[in-house]
Amino acid sequence: MSSFQAQLTPDTYYPSMNAEGNYVDVIPFNFNVVQGFYCPCRSRKEKICFTKKTTLSAHFKTNNHELWIASLNSNKHNYLVENEELKKLVESQKLQISEQAKVIDKQNFKITAQLNAIKSLNVMIEIYHKETDNDNCNSIDTLNQHNIYLIDFNFYVV
Repeated sequence: MSSFQAQLTPDTYYPSMNAEGNYVDVIPFNFNVVQGFYCPCRSRKEKICFTKKTTLSAHFKTNNHELWIASLNSNKHNYLVENEELKKLVESQKLQISEQAKVIDKQNFKITAQLNAIKSLNVMIEIYHKETDNDNCNSIDTLNQHNIYLIDFNFYVV
């Protein structure tokens, strides 16, 4: 048996909505005994994983859970407003991420161009050193003989 075993985390329980639009407790149809459910009502200091339908059903009848359901029902409008605000925030963040990705692409282009310029300069230096070692010191003419011309390495990317 492997020393590494996947650890299952409980699903989070969310109440359903009835025909009137109120939150009500319903045992999930996909209740997974192995994985269980965690109720976010925060009725207890510790997170409790409910792995039996009977214990989850009993939990639904606790005072704190019932108060939580009542709070959800009384704050439905606030949750809707909050949801819409969060959607706007997500869209804004997507736009910012897209803009930053464009800036990063431009910077990567500049870096690549400058690395290529450095490689070209290293080639020129190498040729210069080879020619000067042979006592042929006219470096600009030497570079021109090898079809290497000094160029302006200022990069402007808009």
